[in-house]
Amino acid sequence: MTGKNRLSRGQQKAVTRDRVLSAARRLFLRDGFDAVTIKQIAEEAEVAVGTVFIGFDSKADLLVHIACEDIRAQVPLMRSAIAETRDQPFVRRLIAAARLQYAHQSHQHGITRWIIASAWTVPPELEARYREAMGEALAVIGELTLECIRRGELRPDLDLRTFVQMLNELHIANYRGAIYERVDNEETLRRLARQVELVLQGARAPERQPLAIAP
Repeated sequence: MTGKNRLSRGQQKAVTRDRVLSAARRLFLRDGFDAVTIKQIAEEAEVAVGTVFIGFDSKADLLVHIACEDIRAQVPLMRSAIAETRDQPFVRRLIAAARLQYAHQSHQHGITRWIIASAWTVPPELEARYREAMGEALAVIGELTLECIRRGELRPDLDLRTFVQMLNELHIANYRGAIYERVDNEETLRRLARQVELVLQGARAPERQPLAIAP
């Protein structure tokens, strides 16, 4: 490789980091988080075990990095789905965004399962990093909610933060159903639509009547 094409040290570190993350993702999805060791990840990435620890503190650190990358990759897709349904009522637009997320997560159940199961046990710094990424996705739902408040579909006195948190709790609960009850994506979306309709009974502007929603 010529000097002109040679990667800088920073670029080499970034390439190695991506290799380690890709190897970890493959193994977590194939074998499950608990069954995979750092040694196996290093072998899959074709690096030394010590190289893995240069970029990541633990196996959990690797998984949270992967989960955060996935969430952030979905944010622009969620915005696009919401924009494309701008003439639809709130629930249809929310379901359009959720459909993208569920479709992605249906291929990532091993990762999602561990994230849900370990929510109370991961180190605080990893939890904070995951919540930061989730916050970016929730901001999209917050923007949608504000838009629907401004156009008179939702109540102007709606507690935005609490409302969005409630929607997120429903979203996570339905992930559990998809993973542990083997519920398919379309049934999961139908469940979510019915649940959101119940929440909206107290959130709609008074003159608005509930709409029949079929995702």
